[in-house]
Amino acid sequence: WRGDVALLPRGALTDDCWASLASGDSDIWDRLRRTLGARLLGRQQEIGVDDAVRGGAVAILAGSGSGWVVVPGPRDVRYTLDITRCMFSEGNAAEKARVRDWKVEGETILDMYTGIGFWTLPMLAAGAAKVISCEWNPDAVEALRAGLKLMGPTFEARCEVMEGDNRRPEVRRASERRCHRVVLGLIPHSRGGFENAVEALRDEGGTLHVHWNAPASEETQIAASIAQELEALFLRSRSPWVCSVEHIQRVKWFAPRIRHLRIDVKCTPASTPSAEPSKPDP
Repeated sequence: WRGDVALLPRGALTDDCWASLASGDSDIWDRLRRTLGARLLGRQQEIGVDDAVRGGAVAILAGSGSGWVVVPGPRDVRYTLDITRCMFSEGNAAEKARVRDWKVEGETILDMYTGIGFWTLPMLAAGAAKVISCEWNPDAVEALRAGLKLMGPTFEARCEVMEGDNRRPEVRRASERRCHRVVLGLIPHSRGGFENAVEALRDEGGTLHVHWNAPASEETQIAASIAQELEALFLRSRSPWVCSVEHIQRVKWFAPRIRHLRIDVKCTPASTPSAEPSKPDP
């Protein structure tokens, strides 16, 4: 379910038996919708791995009205989106709950791949002073703004929405050396956001939350290589910093033997006494 919309899984009720029933009874999908008590009945479609804007893929089978729904989230967050135009991942529910519990009160945060506000809204609900939210899908930006409005004026006032490519200079100017943490929530990898993320952290240091797909047998090695890559970027663009993997969070399985990870990398200027490499949590 997405709000008052019932969604069949991809490929459900598509075999020859159902095709024959549907061809002989044009009302079959609407009767199923009414039986379920749904406003709309849809079927999920495959989202292409090359879909850069992470759009929606739902075929509406029965019902009337728009595809806009409201979906509850953590900390009384309410997401809103048009299911025919925007993606909503149930597989990230546990990760949204974890983000809800981050100690972000009073912090400034750069969310580089915001979508409809998957991480932005829980961080605002947790007390972040400001979230700079970057998104290049116009449909997702519309949903994000609607979600902020739904949550109220204090949410809207604390969120700066930056529509377009997060690699552009405007994002750097808005976030440079202001942020306590940066969320890089794009898979299969978020390398494209590294340069502006490195520039965004405050001079005192901070945390980069790097999302990445990795073979289950190589999680620790890949996390360490990401930390080394970030150190090289700091050295090139700012000064010597120490980047250490604090935690590897397994978000979900992405494919057989491939996990979607969140790799928390603590970044500290090398001159800071606490800037010592640390081992990731088991």
